[in-house]
Order: sequence, then structure tokens, then C-alpha cells
Amino acid sequence: MRLILFAILILFSPCQLLRPESHGIQVNYRDSVDVLNYSIHLTLRNLQDKKLEGFTVIKCVYPRGNQGSFAFDLAGLQVDSVTSPALKNVRFYQEKEIIRGTFSGKLTPADTVTLAIYYRGTPLRDKRWGGFFFAGDEAFNYGIGMDAVPPNFGRVWFPCIDNFTDRATYTFHVTIPEGYTAVCNGTLCGKRESEPGYYTWAWEMKQPIPTYLASVAVGRYVRLEGLYHGLQRSIPWQIYCLPEDSMKTAASFQQLPRWMQIFETRFTPYAWDRIGYVIVPFNHGAMEHATNIALARNTVD
Repeated sequence: MRLILFAILILFSPCQLLRPESHGIQVNYRDSVDVLNYSIHLTLRNLQDKKLEGFTVIKCVYPRGNQGSFAFDLAGLQVDSVTSPALKNVRFYQEKEIIRGTFSGKLTPADTVTLAIYYRGTPLRDKRWGGFFFAGDEAFNYGIGMDAVPPNFGRVWFPCIDNFTDRATYTFHVTIPEGYTAVCNGTLCGKRESEPGYYTWAWEMKQPIPTYLASVAVGRYVRLEGLYHGLQRSIPWQIYCLPEDSMKTAASFQQLPRWMQIFETRFTPYAWDRIGYVIVPFNHGAMEHATNIALARNTVD
């Protein structure tokens, strides 16, 4: 009997030794939570002010459980409040590029929780490349910060778990002045007049993506569009650009169906719901946001 008990002890002790908590090591907050969905609500009332305000609803689970605290990445923006329909006594504070908080009670791995974080301010640009830009009559993001650690740069415009491994679905609700268009990941669900002179554009990204591939662009865009007949299905393609750039943009993308055919044949059938580009006033290349690739205006001719 003693030998059996000893064998069982030996069998299970490595499991305990390998647990970070058993050594007093704090698990990184980015590794402790799995975000399922971000619902990003942004308002840009005047692009010349270079400010945004809004809130993001984060739906998440904690695979190891939670003892009453949370942390998300958010850089350069001021948090006004944090609310949750299920959590009690929610408190928060900002620490450099992290928003931290506490709540009463505990969460089990089976619990799904939502937090709404309200914030405002002027989004950051990276010192070298990337970030969130206001350029004249346009606003857009490039989701990587070349001088940032980590280089993911979702955190400059919405609170998130900003690493390459955590993936979530997205909904976007972007409120902007009449006459402007908001372009985000996924498919356009519609737009509505939310108040006199302002419209809210709604988009949905059904496939999970990491934060650096999340995207928004706002401008007085027109849309070029068509249908690519792929290996397995027909896929809509859409390119957003300024009216004065529409002819040269159309010329630059005239071989798009051929490109898609080559990629699908050589690699794998296209995975997303839409083939999408937005032409923006950036002078240093492109950013591969899923279904909404940001492409520098000086590259279309």
C-alpha cells in the first residue's frame, strides 16, 4: 500500500511543480485570460481635433479561474469608467500602458464575463512606424508599432490583450460626421443616423484575429467593388479610396482576380468573408489588416 501511495505521489507531484503558482510566480495577465469578442464603439466628432471617445465591451473567460482582478493593455488614452453587468464592486486604475482593476468574488473557468471600458483621448503614433493617424480629412490605424514592446499596437485605440496569440471576433460601431465613411474588418452590417449630422457604421468580423490585425479607417471614401469567383465560392472584393484616386486605384487593382487565383491555387482557398483594401495617406508601405488592408496612397498609380 505504501508503495502504491508513493507511486501516486511521484506521478502527480511534477504537475504541481510545473504550476507557476506553486513557486510564487505571478502568471502574466496576458496569459491568464482568453478574450472571445471585442465590441468596439468609437466616436470621432471632428477629425481635425485628432481625438476619439468611446467604449469597448470585452467578452472573455479565465481558463485558470480568477481571484478578483483584471488587466488589459491600453496606451495613451484616459479611462473614465469600467462597468460589468455581472461583477460587483468594480474598481480600476491605470498603470503606464495597462488598465488594472479588482472586483468582488471569484470566477471559475466556466464563467464568461463582460467588461465595458469607457475611454477618450488622442491615440498614439509609434516613433518609427505604425499607430493611429489623423491626416487632414482622414483617420486610420496601422496595427504594428516598430518601436513598441510588444510590437502589437491595438492598445493605442482600444483596450485589449495585445499579443500575437490571443484571437477574438470583433464588432465595430463607428460614429462619424455625415459625409464620411468608416471602414473596418469583416463585412458591413449597415449604417444609421445616430444623432443629427452623425452616422454610426457597423461592421462585423466573424473570424477570430489578433489585435494587431484589427482595423479602422475614416474618410470621404468611395467604394470600388466586384466579385471574385474563387476555387470554392464567390467572394466580394471592395476597395475604399478618395474619389479623386478612384481611376488610378481601379487601374492598380485590375489584376486582382488573377492575384487571388494564383494565391488560392498555390496555397489554400481564401479564408475571409471579404477581400478588402483601403487607400490611406501613409508614405511607408502597407499593413495587412484582415479584410481591410491599409495601402499607402503613393503606391496606387
